[in-house]
Order: sequence, then C-alpha cells, then structure tokens
Amino acid sequence: MFVNRDELERAFAQGEGVLHPGDLKGAVTTVVVAMLEKLSEDMKGDAECAKASKTLKTIAKRVMKSKMKK
Repeated sequence: MFVNRDELERAFAQGEGVLHPGDLKGAVTTVVVAMLEKLSEDMKGDAECAKASKTLKTIAKRVMKSKMKK
C-alpha cells in the first residue's frame, strides 16, 4: 500500500516488477470514480450548477433536432 503519490510514482517508474500497469489502472480508476461521485453530489446541491445543467440539456436537444432535420 502506498502512502502518497510520490511513493506510487517511484514504484511505477521502477517497472512491472514493482507495480504492474494493470494494478495502477485499477487503483486510479477507483480513486477517479470516487472523486467524480463526490463532485456530482456537490454539484446537485448547487443552484447555479443545476441551472447550468438545465441550460446545457436544452442546448443539446436543440442541436439534436437540427441534426435530425439535415
């Protein structure tokens, strides 16, 4: 188990004998998913983010309609 990012980077730089790229991918995926879930939760509670999301959905619908007409 790695304590910090520097330790992890050193182990990865040493090659597959220390840390296999597939293991790194699994660990990083777990961390990124957790960060995105937290961000999503925080954004749901923010009124400005909710308004921006609604605006983006409206724009996306308009774009899809214009593509369908072509």
